[in-house]
Amino acid sequence: MEDQLALECIKEFIKYNPIGIVSLLHILNPEAVIIGGGGSM
Repeated sequence: MEDQLALECIKEFIKYNPIGIVSLLHILNPEAVIIGGGGSM
């Protein structure tokens, strides 16, 4: 059930900070940035 809560938090984060989530994904997994539509690689 904690995963569901985390997912809700992520959704809220994306809603208010779409660029920040891409940066966060890039830090966690550089390859995931492709999904976000960009990056400086």
